[in-house]
Amino acid sequence: MAATLTISDGTTTINLGDTTDFHMLDGWIPAIAEPTGDDSVPPYVVDVIPVAIQCANANALAAGLQKAHALDRLARQYHADPRQHKEVWFTRQLDGETGSTRSLVKSLTFRGNAALGGGWFDAAPSISAGRFGELIVEHHPYWERTTALTLKDESPAAGASVFYDYYNNTAVPGDVPARIANMEVYAHADSSGDDISRLWIGIRGSDKYAVTPTNFVNIWECENGTNEASGDTTDEGGTDATASGSDHVNVAPSSLPWTSWTKVLDITFDDVNGGGETGPDQNGEHLWLLRAKADADTTWQVQLRWGYQDISADTLVPGEIMQVDSTSWDYYEGGSASFPLYDCQAMLQASWSNLDLEYEVEIWAQRTSGTGDLYLDCLCPVPIGEGFIYVENAALQTDGTMPVLIATSPRDRISALSYYNPDPQAMPRVSPNHFYLPPSNGRMIIVYAKASSSVIGDRIRCCATASRAIFYPRWVTLRGAE
Repeated sequence: MAATLTISDGTTTINLGDTTDFHMLDGWIPAIAEPTGDDSVPPYVVDVIPVAIQCANANALAAGLQKAHALDRLARQYHADPRQHKEVWFTRQLDGETGSTRSLVKSLTFRGNAALGGGWFDAAPSISAGRFGELIVEHHPYWERTTALTLKDESPAAGASVFYDYYNNTAVPGDVPARIANMEVYAHADSSGDDISRLWIGIRGSDKYAVTPTNFVNIWECENGTNEASGDTTDEGGTDATASGSDHVNVAPSSLPWTSWTKVLDITFDDVNGGGETGPDQNGEHLWLLRAKADADTTWQVQLRWGYQDISADTLVPGEIMQVDSTSWDYYEGGSASFPLYDCQAMLQASWSNLDLEYEVEIWAQRTSGTGDLYLDCLCPVPIGEGFIYVENAALQTDGTMPVLIATSPRDRISALSYYNPDPQAMPRVSPNHFYLPPSNGRMIIVYAKASSSVIGDRIRCCATASRAIFYPRWVTLRGAE
């Protein structure tokens, strides 16, 4: 297979491997990006390609230059105005390489070299002898697959937090995170009542922390912890079908005033993992969500505090103060915290394996108004260290007819739209943090809820339509045989 090196918008093309028009000369050393440690996209790179413009006459020279100027203008417009959607791609494939890749062009400049081949208006040598110079291509730092791969159609069972196997339990190709071009999320038809409005989606790959993604414990049932506060805190005994696990913890003030911060319970990783040796599979930074509610006309403030079992209370890591005043179960953002809490590079476990460090989350609360009780269902850690997005106002109709489409453009801008096949219905708000697929086997951990409540029987369906469920693997340099 002959080598391919083109710059094109799909209509106008510069073929640098051709012997007419622009033609690449020897001496090109491709620019190579430097991947970042946090998986953010590095700055664009610039390739300077020695070229000759082979042309029969002056008009042909003009036509070749105009082609380059037209592509340059389109590329610059695309990066300046999100309403201009015609991309210019720099595509390459080595002789003998199995797959081609492309990189988004930001600008394209020809810089003539009058010392080679004569000046533009010289009588000798003639125009047909060619004109020489450099083609300067500013483009995306990564090279992506020219054809997309498809995300898996899956409907996880109902739960407070669910796993989504987005690529058939298979490693995503590439050596840097892949671009999620389109991803749909529906409310499953098993859901009922109001629209599902909010989505917290975290991505968990296998390579960064050397973990098994399916071993991640995504639901920490509060009733599995140890209740505190002199009998004012009790488990309800498995009688609430609206709670995760059909149980929850009830804070019913009687012996204590609860007008100042008081510890409700503490829950350790062993409490929720049954003592299994999968602690490292939990490693990473997580956003911690609390599913809770309160009695009518009552307001509670609740705070998560992270630490290790038996350490003093004043050394705990405090989270955000959450105000709980709804009579319906709902999710509250308690802040982010890492697992473990120490620096793994400094504290190598092999050198202190005799220490018994049991990761612990404590829940503290105080009642600020009213006389009613507080109810705590579960904690749901959502990974944010590899890829995360929060979607609000998603408007997922519970008859399963209206999805939210989350899309990432080639220039890494993320947007979302809710539609009713094919008419737009809502403009969701998105808050992304490097929302890409790691080049490894992985899962998404998804928590979802209505606008102001969480119904445990609601379900979602991911990527039901293949044409709107696609991603593009990316590479720093070459794709090879993938």
